[in-house]
Amino acid sequence: MAVSFCITVFFAVMSRAVPQMNVFAESFGVRIAGGLIVLGLTLQLAAQYIANYLERLPEDLIGFAQLLGGAR
Repeated sequence: MAVSFCITVFFAVMSRAVPQMNVFAESFGVRIAGGLIVLGLTLQLAAQYIANYLERLPEDLIGFAQLLGGAR
């Protein structure tokens, strides 16, 4: 969201500086590229989070089953 906000602010300033340019149409490509860049940069972090979650999952399920069964 922060990248999208920065792109919006940039194109708002640009729209004031160059009124002849259709900034609204030009911002679509830049916004998509910015989103893909952010996705690419955060993909490794998300993969690590998911891997850690999947490693913990069997232990968490056993603990949950024990809580349901009343055993400690």
